[in-house]
Amino acid sequence: MSSLTYINEEGAGQKHSDLCHYSQAVVLGNIVKCAGQGGWTETGDLDAKNINGQVDLAFANVDKVLRATGLRGWEDVYSIRSYHVDIDSSFD
Repeated sequence: MSSLTYINEEGAGQKHSDLCHYSQAVVLGNIVKCAGQGGWTETGDLDAKNINGQVDLAFANVDKVLRATGLRGWEDVYSIRSYHVDIDSSFD
């Protein structure tokens, strides 16, 4: 049976793991699962005034963690499940 391997990209991913004991990705055999990605910068900061920028950074952060697992990034993604908060309330 394969064992789990936990992955964090350098920078914000490792910072969040150290603070919260949370990994950005887990690898089991040839399956990679990512969770809890956000629109933070490499230092872990969020720009609350730039929602579009946060979305772009979230996708870039997923790419980073996928590459940290040894994949080619989004090119190797088969399926996405995405959850969102009420976007209208974010602009109030």
